[in-house]
Amino acid sequence: MHNRLLTLLLIVLPFVAVVTAEIAEHYRCYAAPDHYGKKPGNCNDDDITGCKLNCGMMCGLGIFFEFNSAWVNPENKCECYCSFLGQ
Repeated sequence: MHNRLLTLLLIVLPFVAVVTAEIAEHYRCYAAPDHYGKKPGNCNDDDITGCKLNCGMMCGLGIFFEFNSAWVNPENKCECYCSFLGQ
């Protein structure tokens, strides 16, 4: 029974990850704080909240990932970095 569940998870999780990444791609925010917490001039707090929520959704697939956030790339877009627990 345990092996069946594990096999099912290994089959389903990649699809969930791809779909979630696609959703997050569409909801990127363009006004997130940089690594030092400074906000760009066009910052919108709703965008920052949306960015955090989408990173959390993208990284929070079950208990398999922890949420490691990084904010602004050169285009001032929100980016999410996820890592497996324990890494």
